Amino acid sequence: MDNRNIIKCESCGNTYSSGKSKCPYCGAKRPATAKRTGITSNSRTIGGAVILAIIVIAAVIVVVFSIKHQSDLPEATTSPSDSSGITELTSPPEGTEETAPVTNDIPVESIAIDNTGFQLPVGAMYELKAILTPAEAESIITWSSDNEAIATVNPVSGLVTAVAPGEVHFTATTGDKFAVATVTVYDPNLPASGGTSSGAAGGNAGGGTVQGGTGLSHSDVTIKASSKEKFTLKFNGSTDWVYYSSDTNVATVDEKGVVTAVAKGTCKVTVTANGSSYSCTVRVR
Repeated sequence: MDNRNIIKCESCGNTYSSGKSKCPYCGAKRPATAKRTGITSNSRTIGGAVILAIIVIAAVIVVVFSIKHQSDLPEATTSPSDSSGITELTSPPEGTEETAPVTNDIPVESIAIDNTGFQLPVGAMYELKAILTPAEAESIITWSSDNEAIATVNPVSGLVTAVAPGEVHFTATTGDKFAVATVTVYDPNLPASGGTSSGAAGGNAGGGTVQGGTGLSHSDVTIKASSKEKFTLKFNGSTDWVYYSSDTNVATVDEKGVVTAVAKGTCKVTVTANGSSYSCTVRVR
């Protein structure tokens, strides 16, 4: 039976259906405003309790999820000296690796320069190289010139550029170690004396000699680039001399005067001795 259609008798207190005009127990007539009884208020109470239970359960789920999420984060600490409250992670994020910089801690025992005394014509360039002991040592080298009016040097690479005739000293420094090289810059326009032979270098090009006095065995030589042809430029004179190529991209020369073709072009191979210079034109074809 629908509880909303039940009426409580005011006389005997029993309940009966609202469809009856009087109480079947005591015969009292049903008043016009008879009170209906039911569980409407109870339903409201039960509904409120259900809603409250749902809210509590949802709150518990949120709290549990938050606790689990916090436990998955890397541990963080706050620097005691930092009052801003900024935190620093004590462990790197997943998937990253910490790599320490690679350094060479081998101490330098000594430093030397590959060429400590030579001559350069005005306008020429030469790259000085530092030699460290032990060979495994690594260090920053700083280059300097004591007279940049005569020749300059790149402080990092050691590239020397001859500016004007004279003598200049270059210093290579690392820490408290240093080495010095002396360079004499000369005027390449001084007339060369010696041989006047020219032509292809094949066969007899390296065999000529200067007759009488100081000079070179050749003054003009043509060699082939395709075969990296060589010839020997002989110097007749002092035993203390230096060979130099004006363009090593065209032809090179070693300390014995052996000239080697590199690529097509023209350059001058010069010998300096006792402050004088002697040149040979080298044509590479």
